[in-house]
Amino acid sequence: MRRFIGITVHTGLEPASSQALEVHYRLTAQYTRAVREAGGVPVLLPTHPEYAAEPWAVLEGLDGLLLSGGGGNRATFFAQGARPSLRETNPPRYDYEVALIQAARAAGLPLLGICRGFQTLVEAEGGPPVELLEPGTVQHDQTEAPHHPTHPLKWAAESWLGATLQYPTQVNSFHRQGVRQVPRGWQAVAWAVDGMVEAMESQEGLGVGVQFHPEWLLEQDLRFLALFRWLVRKGAT
Repeated sequence: MRRFIGITVHTGLEPASSQALEVHYRLTAQYTRAVREAGGVPVLLPTHPEYAAEPWAVLEGLDGLLLSGGGGNRATFFAQGARPSLRETNPPRYDYEVALIQAARAAGLPLLGICRGFQTLVEAEGGPPVELLEPGTVQHDQTEAPHHPTHPLKWAAESWLGATLQYPTQVNSFHRQGVRQVPRGWQAVAWAVDGMVEAMESQEGLGVGVQFHPEWLLEQDLRFLALFRWLVRKGAT
């Protein structure tokens, strides 16, 4: 039996050929490819309430939820020393994804949060707000190709997630905000060398969040496909 995995999609304005602004959906196809290769059926979920169904209705036909990263022009939000909250970078998407997370938790669906999705999951579950990263010892917003790992990780001893991924020591990184603490009921299991949390797992076994992008890393290292296989197989239980 096939398992249907919802993937959140950024919804935003884009210039059309007439120069008028039109609403478009934006998502790298790497997410759908990863879910498909893991044996699941990817289902795209717009994240603006004007173009999406009620979260509880959306989740009725799904077996798992993937909260994607990306979305929006980051330069706009970080110009002139601005320090926006995660919600301020895209209020409609943030509010809709938080509602999706709450509905998924109530329904007992497995959750996988990637990059922005990881940060949204932290806040939706009651964790502290994310913080803007200052230049430091780790390049968290790399300029290298997305499949190229650029900074090391430290894993918690006997971490389920680390063991599942076989404890990769290098990951990619595309974020300017980060997490230092995880919510109650979750365990931080990986860190960058500057102390920022890079991965967490829920104590009841239905949630995983990673700050890096496994959908790209699996292009060079198939170990990272295990994350998507977990989401698909967990949806079958």
